[in-house]
Amino acid sequence: MLAGLVALAGTRAAGAAPSSQRLFDGTSLANNFMALLFERVSLPLPAIRVMDEHGATSLRKLRGRTTIISLWAEWCVPCLIEARDLAALRRKYANGRFDIVSLLTSSQKPLDYRGAHERLATMAAGDLPLLIEPNGGKKILAALSSGPRTGPLAALPSGGALPCTLLVDSSGRVRGRSFGAPVMAAIRAPRAGTGPQTLTEEDKRNMLGGDVHTSWATAQGDALARALASGLLEQMR
Repeated sequence: MLAGLVALAGTRAAGAAPSSQRLFDGTSLANNFMALLFERVSLPLPAIRVMDEHGATSLRKLRGRTTIISLWAEWCVPCLIEARDLAALRRKYANGRFDIVSLLTSSQKPLDYRGAHERLATMAAGDLPLLIEPNGGKKILAALSSGPRTGPLAALPSGGALPCTLLVDSSGRVRGRSFGAPVMAAIRAPRAGTGPQTLTEEDKRNMLGGDVHTSWATAQGDALARALASGLLEQMR
């Protein structure tokens, strides 16, 4: 899946978690399109070596605040589109209790920290805090972007899929997970009954070359980020 997974904005069935697994049921976000994409999980952040701008570090550094972690790779076009929108939300809502972080995994280059940062900078996301799994590692992809899935997502590879967005609480536990990027773009229509779709080369060129955004850039994406910044995930324990 070299293009990454994309779901058309406005089509809930393309990526929404089954009702029995939805993270935000019973909250003010129960009918929020972006919130519906997140399945309820309970995963510890793995003890896998990562790098930041200062060198080797641990994912445990993320403890202490609610964090959106965007798993991405340089070959994943929807990941790059999503990074731009997440960076904009971070500028608006990051505080002492909430942050948004990008985590490079499964790079095909492989990229070092500088190369990964430059790739994000081309998408106006160079100010997103960045962690990388060095040497093209895939351990984080396998640990956090894999596992049993149902419905349209059941066909995704067991070794993980990108984009993958994680919601992590202040104790360092992954509480929510979504796959694919709901992209507001005029790309080919999906077949009836299908889930996230693989992009063609023409799709990718159109998306990277135009003013394309994901649903994080909508009012519902903004509402989800605002609620997380206000401590909603911590209140749901």
